Amino acid sequence: MKLKNDELPSNFAFNRNLRRYNKALEMTLAGTEERASLYSNRAACYLMENKYQDAIRESTLALETVPNFKAALMRRSRAYEQIGRAVQVDPRLTPV
Repeated sequence: MKLKNDELPSNFAFNRNLRRYNKALEMTLAGTEERASLYSNRAACYLMENKYQDAIRESTLALETVPNFKAALMRRSRAYEQIGRAVQVDPRLTPV
């Protein structure tokens, strides 16, 4: 029996997505917005699995590549909030 994506166990989809992002990272150039997006997407995977330290690491990699990458800023801030370190929320996210 073949399962649809929404019927797959969470950890299966998580591992599959991480493998895909890892493969894509192998094929992208360093310093590109595409690479930052892939790191940020991996951070999103980790957030969904409550792996906040991993999400912070991946978001930071994205921000080292593209410093004002909004999705990575949001994901890193969300991860910091979840581990009780909201004081480290990035000031670039403050409303103007």
